[in-house]
Amino acid sequence: MKYTVEYMDIWYGSVEDKPGGLADKLSPLAVAGVTLEFLDASRGSGMLFVAPVKGVGQTRATRRAGLQKATMMRALRITGPDVPGLGAHLCQVLGESGISFRALAAAVVGKECSLCFAFDSTEDARKAKRVFRKALPH
Repeated sequence: MKYTVEYMDIWYGSVEDKPGGLADKLSPLAVAGVTLEFLDASRGSGMLFVAPVKGVGQTRATRRAGLQKATMMRALRITGPDVPGLGAHLCQVLGESGISFRALAAAVVGKECSLCFAFDSTEDARKAKRVFRKALPH
């Protein structure tokens, strides 16, 4: 089984909690050709997290939409075949390695899964990447 483990820059900003508030933020990104692989927004929280943003044009559009690159966290995305218990296993090996994470978002489409772990520092993300590579099914 083949898995990829890659760093991902997260962009964030506030969203007005009103009809069309999220669309107001996402429309400029769509016009700039941003293909979001990660989006997290919740009603009432007023926060939006998106990734990836690539290139100068997409970066400009994202900034114009009021979003900024998150410097307070570093994310890792794991993609590959879905296996029952994979998320639990990865959380367990992080804990056993003494690595804390601040957030986890996961999804399965068909037979493929994607897990996005957010860490408080680049160093924690580096350690986690090494742990994940050893712990993932081969």
